[in-house]
Amino acid sequence: EKPFEISGEVGSSIQVKARAFRDDYEDSPVAEAAVTRVWGIGDTLGVPDLMFTTDGWVVDSQETCDGRETMRSGPTGDGESNALETVVHGGGTISFTWRTSCEDSSGDFIWDRAEFWVDEECVAKVEGESEWTHVSYAIQHSDADHRLRWLYVKDPDMGTAEGDDCAWLAALTWESETTKV
Repeated sequence: EKPFEISGEVGSSIQVKARAFRDDYEDSPVAEAAVTRVWGIGDTLGVPDLMFTTDGWVVDSQETCDGRETMRSGPTGDGESNALETVVHGGGTISFTWRTSCEDSSGDFIWDRAEFWVDEECVAKVEGESEWTHVSYAIQHSDADHRLRWLYVKDPDMGTAEGDDCAWLAALTWESETTKV
């Protein structure tokens, strides 16, 4: 019932064996298969042991940060957003570098932007034609999972776009309190 992760380098393999058990039934035969680790978003961001989900972010080898590939938000319609997410356990420090190429806010109206969320709280935003910016955020000690989300958000203004109309994310690190020396 529980998923498992394969750590190590892309291309490394492990042999997996499984067997089913249930009271009042005979044990199943052992099933065996070789499983090979393939590329994941964490490989691009520098955190291969974190699992990510997305509804539109893609690898961008043209827009690099410190010579490395980045993740770029995908096409986003007016009034919509797309997300890149992962989950970390316990307290620690999340650090990353990001930038945007989009409309810049003016006055009280917030235009297109990138947002970083920890659980249900937006803790950082960037907008306009920004340079690569480093963000570091401490998550207080707890024995709980924390959902981290990077969003690219489009305002509902029909048809207005400036710049490349996207966000980039790179150089992610997660330093768990349990792994600090």
